[in-house]
Amino acid sequence: MARVEIYTSRTVTFTEQGIQGQRKFKCEWSERFAVKPAIGEPFPDLIGLYCTQVKVEGTGQAVAGANYTHAFITADYSSRDTSKQQATGAIIEESLEFDGEMLTREGGRWKDCLQDASKETIGGQYFPRIVYTVKKSYASITQIARDLRDATPTVNKSTFLGVEPGHWLMQGGSAETFVDELGKRKWAVTMRFVYNHIGWQKDWHGRCTKDGVNQEKGRWEEVLYIPENGTDFTENKYRDYDFNKLVPERRRG
Repeated sequence: MARVEIYTSRTVTFTEQGIQGQRKFKCEWSERFAVKPAIGEPFPDLIGLYCTQVKVEGTGQAVAGANYTHAFITADYSSRDTSKQQATGAIIEESLEFDGEMLTREGGRWKDCLQDASKETIGGQYFPRIVYTVKKSYASITQIARDLRDATPTVNKSTFLGVEPGHWLMQGGSAETFVDELGKRKWAVTMRFVYNHIGWQKDWHGRCTKDGVNQEKGRWEEVLYIPENGTDFTENKYRDYDFNKLVPERRRG
């Protein structure tokens, strides 16, 4: 059985020190660690209240020395900032925008004749674009400001939101202060990621040379540069960055 919340066990207490909450559950003894609330997990339907302590007690012992059959789980919640919240923040809002962009390219041929139009701009190709915006709250701006500085602009180094590396661009972010319901000053941070179907490291190349042979047909190709003090083309258009550090809540997304 999965954890079952005990009826009438959920309580919320308002004090001068803040808000405290409590929830109680029952589950199979063997599943107690898998189904218990996680530290930092938000309280249902109450913004700013997070799990700070979990207590597990055994019950249903048939004979002395035998294993318990079930467990009672007591989860305590508090409005005080936990180290987990300060480190990773808590997602308060996400949004997705779906649109697209027309990318001009050359190297085509007119439909009604054999004339090569490679030297003319003949329109483009429409590619989907997705903008992912996430807003999170932080008790301190210091670390997240450094992270945003290092991540702007970069592309995803590893799989992010189920998409392979190089297709998400960290376009930037913003931050502003607000006062929560307990009168505490916090930072609301907005991060903006843009998806590119082709990949942000590529540009349209009308004519490429591969193994000494000219390739007449153009294609989207990765662009490389010679880095400062370098001797070979090894530097990409964008640096890469692990976006899962910025949005760990979406690591499995």
